[in-house]
Amino acid sequence: MAERIEIHEVGLRDGLQNIKTVVPTDQKLAWIKAEHAAGVREIEVCSFVPPKLLPQFADAEEVTRRALAIPGLAVAALMPNLKGAERGAALGVHKLNYVVSVSEGGGSYPVPPPVPMYARAEMAQAADTKVEPGEQKLQVNLAMVFELQ
Repeated sequence: MAERIEIHEVGLRDGLQNIKTVVPTDQKLAWIKAEHAAGVREIEVCSFVPPKLLPQFADAEEVTRRALAIPGLAVAALMPNLKGAERGAALGVHKLNYVVSVSEGGGSYPVPPPVPMYARAEMAQAADTKVEPGEQKLQVNLAMVFELQ
């Protein structure tokens, strides 16, 4: 049995993208600081999507910059495309998360369709160009919807 468990918190990003209310930046930071104080060491703080698609993340850069200033916090962000990866990499996020849908119903987010295969390599390259090697990671998550009968 493992002696250590790692929690990769996505509640802030995942929860906020599903509501219409735009939470003020300071409240997002209070959420992040409270989780960090409770022992969470990695938080997905935002999604680098166009604000017209998800106005909840219009402040993604500010939230990310302020989260990066919290000592001991690994800052992750979701990026749906190359531009999102470049925005996150430029800020120096520690982990860029990308979701690949492996079923028709998976990944039904209010963002543009999945990125073509050739662009995924470009996103990985963008993730490695702005910080020292080993300090930034590209994580790909597979989303799948199962139909129970």
